[in-house]
Amino acid sequence: MPAACAGGLPPAAGSTASELSPAAYHLRQSLIAISSGGLLGQGLGEGLQSSHGFIPMMRTDFIFAVLAEELGFIGAFTIIMLFVFLVWRGIKIAMNAPDMLGSLIAIGVTSLIAIEVIINIAVVTSTIPVTGMPLPFISSGGTSMLLSAAAVGVLLNIASQTDQGDPESPADTGDDMHA
Repeated sequence: MPAACAGGLPPAAGSTASELSPAAYHLRQSLIAISSGGLLGQGLGEGLQSSHGFIPMMRTDFIFAVLAEELGFIGAFTIIMLFVFLVWRGIKIAMNAPDMLGSLIAIGVTSLIAIEVIINIAVVTSTIPVTGMPLPFISSGGTSMLLSAAAVGVLLNIASQTDQGDPESPADTGDDMHA
């Protein structure tokens, strides 16, 4: 077995499928899927790598490769930008939280989602070794989806408390005569 396979990286172009470790096979098929997506993709359900089952774990760990193949660069970039927007909003919620606890929880939840996204996309693009991290809100799997939704629910709760303010303060009651 080539040394590159042992490290989890895709081996040289001349290697045969029997020489590939499972991790290297996943990565090679993932990179083929991403590159075959082109600018606009092949259409939903029309990706060759995904529809013929060449990408193992395509509904969980390697879902971003399937999306990049079927939606293309523009679709993959849009998904990344949606995650960037979610992280940006999480940071704003943390900065505007009414107390330190809310701020720390918001930063923790936002960091958790951001790290999961970064690790999943880095694995799919062969930047880091295969880890098995799901892509939040997109990968199939009930536990990941449930926990991601609960985490965003916590963020929304912190944001709603920020908007309400303190009802006892004179500025919120409109009673400026006693201030």
